[in-house]
Amino acid sequence: MTERAEREFQTQFEADHDPLTDLFNRRAGEKRLKKALRECAKHGQHLVLIMIDLDKFKPINDTYGHEAGDKVLIEIANRFKKRFNNNTDICIRLGGDEFIVAQQINNYDKTATQNQAIALLDELQQDISISQTKKCAVGASIGIAVAPNDGNELLELMFNADKMIYHVKETGRGNVAFYDELKK
Repeated sequence: MTERAEREFQTQFEADHDPLTDLFNRRAGEKRLKKALRECAKHGQHLVLIMIDLDKFKPINDTYGHEAGDKVLIEIANRFKKRFNNNTDICIRLGGDEFIVAQQINNYDKTATQNQAIALLDELQQDISISQTKKCAVGASIGIAVAPNDGNELLELMFNADKMIYHVKETGRGNVAFYDELKK
């Protein structure tokens, strides 16, 4: 019975997680985000949706090959796992070099969220070893949308956070932007 349970667990894990990074894949991540949104609405909480798009990732693949790109993505995912709580936070690889981290919180503090995002940016910019003799660095552009302030539906929140990523990219990359700043 134990062997069967282990196989079922492994099968479910593989269905829900990105095979390269072991973060939630898009399908399973969106399912968890929808559940988190329902819980936040029910308990009067906020869902902070942090959308991350890596900067300078394509040149790594083009220059050093996809194996090096995979090493970068694995290291980035490991940095997410160290920085965020696997039991309470939702870390997702949307695909390519795009990620989401979401947190359910009781009392939303924009300054605390901004400080957390800036610390994440700093960490993501640290060198990554891609071989014994080569290192590279990526950065990130981060867009943040917060439920219920910036939307109550997942697609709306994702769209709003993505809109802020493009705003960051248009204004120089390597920064954080909140959707509420666009509404002012």
